Amino acid sequence: MVLEKEIGDILLENNWTLSIAESCTGGYLSHRITNIPGCSEYFIGSYIAYDEKMKIINLGVNEELLSKFGIYSKEVALDMAEKIRNKTNASFSLSTTGIAPPGDINSIEKVGLVYIGFSSKKSNKSIKLQLNCKSREDFKEMTAEKALEFLKKNLLD
Repeated sequence: MVLEKEIGDILLENNWTLSIAESCTGGYLSHRITNIPGCSEYFIGSYIAYDEKMKIINLGVNEELLSKFGIYSKEVALDMAEKIRNKTNASFSLSTTGIAPPGDINSIEKVGLVYIGFSSKKSNKSIKLQLNCKSREDFKEMTAEKALEFLKKNLLD
């Protein structure tokens, strides 16, 4: 809870806003942000686009990116982050896409693969992680923690 409070303080001090597009974290990242009193001053909201169709129809992710790079890719994470930031007019946004345990039977990628996207008016960035988690709960918690660390680092850059 310390990390999300620090992020909230940075956003408040600078009059910045945040939105999130989540897939593999299923709302857990937004849950952490909204645990902080006063978060409505900087948190616009989130969209959970778990299914590929939801990413395309409601979030506006580019179908060609999904076809070319796959749902678990840097390119999709970046597009998700940029699309939610543009839709909400937020100062910053985050996105998550990855493979939670026990895995996706249709995927050739390894369980624990995660891409986190970050978008601002100045730049779009992503990180790739390979997490070693036994449970879906641990996977969501670890992904959310890494996403918050990535957000804080980029807010301070």
